[in-house]
Amino acid sequence: MRYYSINIFLLLNILLSNPFDGLTLITATTDRNGAATTLIDNDENIINSWDHEYGISSISYLTKDSILFTPRKLPGNNDGLNGGLFQKIDWDGNIIWEWSI
Repeated sequence: MRYYSINIFLLLNILLSNPFDGLTLITATTDRNGAATTLIDNDENIINSWDHEYGISSISYLTKDSILFTPRKLPGNNDGLNGGLFQKIDWDGNIIWEWSI
């Protein structure tokens, strides 16, 4: 009985909820070696986009002051999820700070 109550509760929440009025940050691989991070609104309008020369190793984060934190793969390390490079990128795509292992 408890299982059905939880399912009904979740279903009602999904059906009666409204989307959050905000922005979504998406980071995806664009080809074998590159990647891009895109900021979109609820209408799928592109607010800003950052291209990355090397692959992404995890999720990018955008701070309130529009600085993008991006964990990246080292150049030449495009197999698997291995990282090794961390960058701070400004709104215009300029690398502010970089650290590699």
